[in-house]
Amino acid sequence: MAPYFLKNLVPRREQRAQARPLLQVLRSLTWVQWALFFSGWLAWTCDAIDFFSVSLSVSQLQAQFNKPTHTIVRRS
Repeated sequence: MAPYFLKNLVPRREQRAQARPLLQVLRSLTWVQWALFFSGWLAWTCDAIDFFSVSLSVSQLQAQFNKPTHTIVRRS
């Protein structure tokens, strides 16, 4: 018999008692839930655009702030 931690390395498939089709779930969302979803999506998109624009303009930022590249693109 395998030890407990080895048996649980691979998660077991859950049995869903009341699985509903995706379109039925989407139709049941309220306008507030849709607004929250789209505001989160918009924030995520703006964050991606911000990251992309900084990565495109590293050389200009380096010249503007008189700093080496590794201090501008340092990941935290």
